[in-house]
Amino acid sequence: MRTGAGEMFREISRDDEITSFVNGVLSGESEDFKRRFIAALSHLSAEGWAALEQLVEDTARRKDAEKPVPPGYSSRAELEAEARAEAEDYYQEILLEKMQEAGLSASNDTDGSGGVA
Repeated sequence: MRTGAGEMFREISRDDEITSFVNGVLSGESEDFKRRFIAALSHLSAEGWAALEQLVEDTARRKDAEKPVPPGYSSRAELEAEARAEAEDYYQEILLEKMQEAGLSASNDTDGSGGVA
């Protein structure tokens, strides 16, 4: 990144991320948990993969359910929806300010792109 343009970090694909992780674990000589876990995964049957998937989904659901809900909200989803709505309002406010700074009016921008095609 010599010019200041472009992404600061190169994005890697999910497959490359997984390959890098597994290669890193397997490059060591120790029998640490990560290595033993990958070895165990390599021996799972279709039923074992289904059971593991269910375990992960159940764990994620429990973790989501454990997230605190502030007073005045009936659920975490309600809190998150309100936060998203407020963020969208703030985004629109900033966008309008930027457009005005650029000498554009909101009526000139019908697609929300800020006048950029």
